[in-house]
Amino acid sequence: MPINETEADMTGVPARVSPKPEVEKIGDRKLKPSTLMMGHGYDPSLSEGSLKPPIFLTSTFVFPNAAAGVGRIEALGLDTYANEDRFFSYRRATHRGEPSYGRQIAIIGLPNPAPVV
Repeated sequence: MPINETEADMTGVPARVSPKPEVEKIGDRKLKPSTLMMGHGYDPSLSEGSLKPPIFLTSTFVFPNAAAGVGRIEALGLDTYANEDRFFSYRRATHRGEPSYGRQIAIIGLPNPAPVV
């Protein structure tokens, strides 16, 4: 298989849209490899429309069978329903008849990140 072979070449199905051109410069400034690799091959028109590739924080996983998944699950023995100070509980909120369900926040933090240009 040639390195420059496109998805259309491999599948025989024409692309829905033309892939975006690879950008190596912004103005007169050449982009660093670390910046280029963050979006390499990503085209917003083919995904969610976000300018940068989205980060999906998956909470549901598929395993070939139950035994394959068991080794990756750890029982902590914590009760989300009873421990109101530490956990939101959908079950507790439902039993109380609270109008708002589900609260979630996800953060990926880097200490003192270097500027990327």
